[in-house]
Amino acid sequence: MATNEIIIESLPTSNIRIGFHKDFSTYHLKNWIKWNMKGHKIPPIVLGSDDTGIFATNIYNEYANVFCALMTEEFLGLDEGMDVLKNINKNSLLYKFS
Repeated sequence: MATNEIIIESLPTSNIRIGFHKDFSTYHLKNWIKWNMKGHKIPPIVLGSDDTGIFATNIYNEYANVFCALMTEEFLGLDEGMDVLKNINKNSLLYKFS
């Protein structure tokens, strides 16, 4: 996936509400970030908001939830967390549907 630039679209709120994740502490996005920080090549990651009417969220909330999860789990520092979000945003601009 990484070699062929197959994008992973992460939908945090809907994945947690309808998936097997109990909250953001078990959400798989953190694993991808950890692997990337260890030098492993990972596919480009983008965030999505899925069905905003059903899940009462939007793309801003998705970025905020991911950022808060990275900070509250003491996983990354402020600058590192912002770098992760900047990279996800860069991917979103690069791989968006036109």
